[in-house]
Amino acid sequence: MMSFARYIARGELARALDDMARGRVTYAPRREGDAVVFRPRAEGEEPLLARATVPPKGVIFPQSERLFAFIREKDPNDPGHTTVRLDSTVDIEPALIFGGRPCDARGFHIFDRVYLNGPHRDPYYAARREATVVVTLACTKAGSTCFCHWTGCGPADTTGSDILLTPVGGGDDGGFVAVAVTERGGAVLEAANLPEADAARA
Repeated sequence: MMSFARYIARGELARALDDMARGRVTYAPRREGDAVVFRPRAEGEEPLLARATVPPKGVIFPQSERLFAFIREKDPNDPGHTTVRLDSTVDIEPALIFGGRPCDARGFHIFDRVYLNGPHRDPYYAARREATVVVTLACTKAGSTCFCHWTGCGPADTTGSDILLTPVGGGDDGGFVAVAVTERGGAVLEAANLPEADAARA
């Protein structure tokens, strides 16, 4: 798709995120003790922009999940007769991951090779991947301990992202240029009703 950009003023970030995440569970960085982890975000909550110490892959790869269930059903005409059927319905809640870095999104892209495009497609991973919008925050600089070189990307790489936010300006006058990278990201960004990122803002 042709990418397009919108501008989000720093003070409008929470509201813009509410609009982008409408109908989705939003996962954003939250400080818990010495760690910054991805947790569900409440509507209106000011998002934490700190780099997470734990990647957001748990949203796509939960530690535990329901894979299937055995359902016992009695025959109404013969109560002594019971049948058992397997229910493997994949029921995934739409989600939005906010505040991950380009290396996090690139990591999902690498997982896709195995779990989407490999010889044994994982239906649970595929369902979560399809239902999840990834909104990443570009890094202003690469650190010596960063994973860019491990994942083959850079501080503003768009691979694996649906929307990339780049910080511009500074202080209260600063904001973010949000670029739609995929069709799905474009639809989410359009729904947020944000102004275009013109040259004056960018």
